[in-house]
Order: sequence, then C-alpha cells, then structure tokens
Amino acid sequence: MQIVYIILLILLSYILGSIPTGLILGKVFKGIDIREHGSGNTGATNAVRVLGFKIGIWAFVFDFLKGGFVMGLLWFFKWEQFYILTPFNTEILYGFVAVIGHVFPVYIGFKGGKAMATTAGVILFIEPLIALLAIIAFLIVFLKNRIVSIASLSAAGITLLLMILRPLLYSLFPSFFAGLTSKGLETYALESIVIVIIAVIILYRHISNLKRLGQGKEFIFKRKQ
Repeated sequence: MQIVYIILLILLSYILGSIPTGLILGKVFKGIDIREHGSGNTGATNAVRVLGFKIGIWAFVFDFLKGGFVMGLLWFFKWEQFYILTPFNTEILYGFVAVIGHVFPVYIGFKGGKAMATTAGVILFIEPLIALLAIIAFLIVFLKNRIVSIASLSAAGITLLLMILRPLLYSLFPSFFAGLTSKGLETYALESIVIVIIAVIILYRHISNLKRLGQGKEFIFKRKQ
C-alpha cells in the first residue's frame, strides 16, 4: 500500500507543477495569453515582463511554492514512511517531479516555464542556506546587468556547485549543514544527481536566451527613471 501512496504523491507533485500560473494570471487579470507576448514563455520572468511586477511577482510566488509543496506536506504531517526509504531520503524526488511538471505541463501541450522559481522552492526545502546564497547571487548579477537569463544561470551554477560540495561545506560549517549527517551520504548522492539533472534542464530551457545574448538581443529590464 505504501508504494501506491508514493505514486499518488508523485502524481500530485506533477499535477501541481504543471499548473501554468503565469498563463492563468494573464488571462484572469489582463485577459491575454502571455504565450503570445514577450518571450512566449509561461514562467515568472515573462509574466513580470508582460503583466507588470505587481501581477507577475505572484507567478514567481506560486511557481516557487509548487516546488516544495508536497515535500512540505509530508514534513508537516510527519509522513516519513513516504520518503524515508532506507538508506535513502527520497523527498527531493517529489520536488524533481514538480520541476518536470513546470517545464513540461500536461495542461498546455508540455510547453512550460524554465524551472528557476520552482527549483528555488525545491532547494529552499532541501538546503535553505544554499537557496539563500543562490538568491543573493541572482540579485547581485541581475542588479548589475538587468538581464534575468544571466542572473538565473548564475544562480543555477552557484546552486549546483554548492550542492555537490556539501561534504566540504559541512566540514567547514557544521552548524549550517547538519542535515547532511542526518540524511546520510546515500541521500546526498541522490540529491546531487537530481540537482545535476535539473541544472541540465535549466540550461536546455535557456538555449534560446543564450542565442539572443550572443546576438545582443536579450531582453534587459530597464531601470525606472
């Protein structure tokens, strides 16, 4: 019976991840399909670009929450039997499936966002300090050049590096990375593999951005005068 519940929770993660919040917000508040504007993407960045910050930021919030929702649910109700499968703690797999749902949503032809906000939600639940450092990296890069794609890829690179280097980080800062010992090295390995896969997906979804960067055509958020 346990495996049945695990499968249902995985499906729930995918279904929630597939909800195109940017598209929904555009239709509800502006009466437009954001896929027909800006970059044509349904993610938070295009939502902010097309709908404005006050509406678009909610796309980020909801996409962010999708990443850690099922993991948070299991933690809140202490349903450890659905993610502690000795020797692995498999909770990150629920977050991974949410990311897959966001990038390949069943509701709109499997063409979704670029996974940054949803991945941030996953990392915040797994390693809050790394998530905070990634957010700081994003803000520093974005405030310098005003290009979201560069800031996103920078944050993804920082996250990937720090997640893989957690054994070293734990030895240097044990108080901040105590979760590594409680989960075990098997779980560390699983989480690192999943993060590498997510990083590849993020890079793949940003290929068009990289092409525009090479052509000098990438969108730049202008500073308010």
